[in-house]
Amino acid sequence: GLKHAWMILFAPYESPRYAVAIVMENAVSGGITAAPRLRHLMQEIFTLDKTLTPRGPAVEMDVQG
Repeated sequence: GLKHAWMILFAPYESPRYAVAIVMENAVSGGITAAPRLRHLMQEIFTLDKTLTPRGPAVEMDVQG
């Protein structure tokens, strides 16, 4: 059944300037429902904030809830 899902993150790792928390009702799981939304948000932040440089390739998530 559906449940509440949540996830938090901060970036960049070495010197955090961004912190995000998401809580979603009627979700499948944090990995399936919340993570893709946070990934999209962080991609936008890294695109707009030219002082940030991602380290390494993006991590692909394939999480089953």
